[in-house]
Amino acid sequence: MTLERLKNYRQLVFSICRMEEQLAEIDTKLTRTTTTLTGMPKCKTPKDITNELLAQRVDLHDLINKKLVSASVEVAQISQAILELPEPARSIFRMRYLDGQQWAIIAVALNYGRSQVFKIHYDTVSEMGW
Repeated sequence: MTLERLKNYRQLVFSICRMEEQLAEIDTKLTRTTTTLTGMPKCKTPKDITNELLAQRVDLHDLINKKLVSASVEVAQISQAILELPEPARSIFRMRYLDGQQWAIIAVALNYGRSQVFKIHYDTVSEMGW
């Protein structure tokens, strides 16, 4: 486990959420029942647009599945590493890296000073070799 992996966890979750939103947008376009007639020559037919959207959906779905598999492995490893930490380090690491909380909020929630939270974090990182 490394701090870099912990920090990348939130970005990985965010990118998966964004891809799921894109997938939903494509699904919305695919299920739209109206077509727009522009009268312009060489305009793509609704069938061409649907085929393109279906291809985009398949590509995006494959990408999301690959990321989900890698994310689930990463989440399991990170969760296991955090579970093995002694308290209060476990709570600090869970709140900071899994929940994305700010240092000040963590300190208040655990009834510690910020410097105390930083020291516990630093000592744990040093001790674990992260």
